[in-house]
Amino acid sequence: MSLRETRLRITRFFAQQLRTFYCCHPHNALGSGKQNVPPVYRFVLLSVLLLPFVAGAREGQPNHLLGAGSPYLQQHLFSPVDWYPRGPEALERARIENKLIFVSVGYSSCHWCHVMREESFEDTAIATFLNEHFISIKIDRERRPDLDEQFMLATQVLTGSGGWPNNLILTPLGDPVFGGTYFSPDDLTSLLTQMPEIEYMSHDQTAGQVMDFFPGLQMDDLPGGEGWAIERLRIATHNGTHLDAPYHHHSTMDGGKRALTIDEVPLEWCMNPGVKLDFRHFADGYVVTAEDVEAELSRIGHELQPLDIVVVNTSAGTHYGRPDYLIKGCGMGREATLYLTERGVRVTGTDAWSWDAPFPLTAQEYAKSGDASIIWEGHRASMEIGYCHMEKLSNLESLPPHGFEISCFPYKIKGASAGFTRAVAIFEE
Repeated sequence: MSLRETRLRITRFFAQQLRTFYCCHPHNALGSGKQNVPPVYRFVLLSVLLLPFVAGAREGQPNHLLGAGSPYLQQHLFSPVDWYPRGPEALERARIENKLIFVSVGYSSCHWCHVMREESFEDTAIATFLNEHFISIKIDRERRPDLDEQFMLATQVLTGSGGWPNNLILTPLGDPVFGGTYFSPDDLTSLLTQMPEIEYMSHDQTAGQVMDFFPGLQMDDLPGGEGWAIERLRIATHNGTHLDAPYHHHSTMDGGKRALTIDEVPLEWCMNPGVKLDFRHFADGYVVTAEDVEAELSRIGHELQPLDIVVVNTSAGTHYGRPDYLIKGCGMGREATLYLTERGVRVTGTDAWSWDAPFPLTAQEYAKSGDASIIWEGHRASMEIGYCHMEKLSNLESLPPHGFEISCFPYKIKGASAGFTRAVAIFEE
């Protein structure tokens, strides 16, 4: 048995003795007034409070929570997980090392927070994996209610529910890609090993691969003893900036025809004159109408042409990388989408998480009306006229209303619903 396991067992034993004392001792019945704790029990109580830190200190060095004022964070100070408090140091390290961010939000009196700490975060194998592949951030919701609210909203958007501990995985730039509450050690391990990952193989790691192709070749024969640089990806097609095919929206398009997958999208759709609609003034969750689109086109003095690529600048653009990104920005409704596609537009885009309004805000409207037609209505417009749209665009605020071209050719993946794209605005001098 490891020192850490021994420490936890002893702590639980003394805690049980204290519970027995307070429940059974005639002078310390629950609900009584003054509690006279004998010196021996004071010693036991002090042992319970200090033992995790003393044993932890013997076993290893404190992590980056050293100096954090929160008692809840101090409980994780000697965790094998290299926890950081939420701050510039952790975020900068994630960006520089291009690592996913694991965020865990809890509080001192949360039962399942402590269970997960003992079961998972004290587990050496899980901690080692987190330290190698993630930047881990621990947050006390009682000290940072602002972050707690933002991360809880993100989890509710991603899963439809929430609770504590609240555990999320973010991109290196802070965009939430997964959320959930309590996970058993097996479930957490499964989750962590299935997250988007880039495996980098450097020149010194691949020299043997080159030599395998040429029997008799020695490493000294290679320039600098180097092979080639290769990367291996494990990621979903809807992570990051991507182009959705009509197949993502529904299995049919154009009134019942089979929907196009991303490898079938006509390339002539993907490089055309660009038009920017500025809808940053609309409230979060507002559903844009056909009249709104017509009014904006009139304001910027542009008449839509077939195959124009129309991008929508919303209030979400400046929130990318923040927990509330998933609930920011307006959404394009069915009528607004059809207004574009009826005029020959086949590719659109937004700087928001979704072409439609944020799900939690749409859910509030659905709870009031019970009208299922408002769910994903902009996407579903593809059932009438098939089209593609880009999501998670950036820097749209720097674009003029028109006078540029957009290139957004998607990564070709057979039979897929989306493909990554490097969307670029092109200006002629």
